[in-house]
Amino acid sequence: DTGSPVTVLTRRAMDAMGVVPSPEPPLHVHPPWLPEDTYDPAIVDRLVIGGLELHGVHVLVPRNDAPFDSDEAGLLGMDVISQFVVDVDGPASTLRIWPRDRFDADGFTDLPIWGGSRGRVIVGGAVDELGAMPLLVDTGAPLDVVVGGPAMHARHPHHQDDEVMLHEDGDTSDYMTDIYGFHFGPFGFPRMPAIGHDRRPDLSFLDDDMALVGLGVLRHFRIAVDAGSGILHVAPGPSYAVLTRFGLEVDERGGVPTITRVVDREHAWKKPVREEDIVRAVNGRKVRTRDEALAAIAVSRDKVVLVVERRGNRITRTLYSRLPDD
Repeated sequence: DTGSPVTVLTRRAMDAMGVVPSPEPPLHVHPPWLPEDTYDPAIVDRLVIGGLELHGVHVLVPRNDAPFDSDEAGLLGMDVISQFVVDVDGPASTLRIWPRDRFDADGFTDLPIWGGSRGRVIVGGAVDELGAMPLLVDTGAPLDVVVGGPAMHARHPHHQDDEVMLHEDGDTSDYMTDIYGFHFGPFGFPRMPAIGHDRRPDLSFLDDDMALVGLGVLRHFRIAVDAGSGILHVAPGPSYAVLTRFGLEVDERGGVPTITRVVDREHAWKKPVREEDIVRAVNGRKVRTRDEALAAIAVSRDKVVLVVERRGNRITRTLYSRLPDD
């Protein structure tokens, strides 16, 4: 979790593993980086992550495990991540952790991590209608983009019917909106949903025209975090080409490749394809999985011919590239 400066171990994992409590006093932590709670410092004598073995790892242990009630034993924060190159391969659904001298950066675009990141991963980017701004890269956030600051509030004001809870404390609401375009470093995105963040006097978070980038965007890339060298390595995957060229997102639903988003088509009856359409063939070739569908669509340039299944009927649709140079 590149959004967390520290590593957290759940209390149930601590009890099962016999982790040694630390003599340091407990800490009361406030959002946004961790759920609000009192955390007890502890020391993990031996921590094995894949083929890596670490010793004497300092962790925080929440007194309330409820926010961590899934099967995970905790989260890896930047205090551990910064010792390695952490390779989050969204297209391959794979996490790799490399010693810095063994990572091969060929084929990546390198984004400098801003010097003032202070244990976080902040790079340059933009919300197109607002202008350039710093982006906080958070591999632990299950969302697309959160944007805060005066420019966001002026261009996309908070309306009551658009409220959404970004924090679990229930005291305030943020809001859903759309931004007209977005850039993650040099990588552009079309219109996309975003959360507008309202300023809270008691919580300094995205107050000065800044955005947080979550897994909804990052899943289109292989990103490798080299915090020690101050570099974020980025390589787009097939789903990025499909989204930017043809305005589609395709995911696995019920074991079949299914269209889950169609960009910039306001009226459903005008869409050549629709959300929930199942992709059965691409350019005359049958596809059975999301990966097969994305790979076949991504290599298409000016147009792609899809056979989709909609309510039991198969129909053929031709989509043309949105990119002017294709």
